Amino acid sequence: MSYLRFLILASGLFFLTFSEEGNCATIAVKSTSLADVQAAVNSAAVGDTVSVPAGNSTWSSRLNITKKITLQGQGSNSTAITGGGINMNLSGARITGMAFTFSSGNFIDVKGKGWRVDNCKFTNTSSSNLVAVYPNGLNTTVCPAGLVDNCIFYYCKVLTHGMGNFNTASAVWADDLRLGTDDAVYVEDCTFNSDGRGNCVDTNRGGKYVFRYNKVTQTRSEVHSLQSDTERASRKWEIYNNTYIATSALWAPLFIRGGTGVVFNNTFTGPWNNEGIVLDNVRDSTSVG
Repeated sequence: MSYLRFLILASGLFFLTFSEEGNCATIAVKSTSLADVQAAVNSAAVGDTVSVPAGNSTWSSRLNITKKITLQGQGSNSTAITGGGINMNLSGARITGMAFTFSSGNFIDVKGKGWRVDNCKFTNTSSSNLVAVYPNGLNTTVCPAGLVDNCIFYYCKVLTHGMGNFNTASAVWADDLRLGTDDAVYVEDCTFNSDGRGNCVDTNRGGKYVFRYNKVTQTRSEVHSLQSDTERASRKWEIYNNTYIATSALWAPLFIRGGTGVVFNNTFTGPWNNEGIVLDNVRDSTSVG
């Protein structure tokens, strides 16, 4: 069951929410340039769709989205953006049908709940393992929860940071765990392709994720522990129904270092040096926190 179907079944308010948005419009953007896309986003009302045409553009800075709209390209093989980045802020917006090529930074920075990034392609052209989608609660009081689905990632990852400091992350740790609910960042039905450079999904600072129905090649899933005296570890994780493929010798498909969660029904193929889950309790060997 996908995240969206889960929400429909879980809440009769789902349909009411969308019906209350009123007469939603589709705004056609003149071109793929940052100036034209930003102008269309600024003019959109809540619930509107900003339709970006087919084409290629290089952005020199970041697109800023502050309201719940849909930014829709013509498909990841047709609408292509190089450089720049996108701030989704606390908008609860959706980004769909676009390709992004980048070589530095965190490409999509998103905060809050109810957002979605789907049917997009992300390509990192640097030699490091960059962040394609960065859900985080930094400078907010909201632990992120949303959906990344049906995307393709090349040499990049989804990184979730729950909260920005010790007190806010501690509040997340004091809250109920709520496994199996929509209180998490869902990553599902995605494809991750890499060459052994780090992980494809990770979390820290009270972060929460569900990673399911994904195909992962030559990279791993990870859950981080606390990094310093002023942080907290990841809060929860659910990892299931994924396929992990090693095309050459690789350390381990799952590296779990903090929090509470479940792992089940995954398939591991290829020459993994450790064929399942590596567990690491950081404070057994390091004086932290």
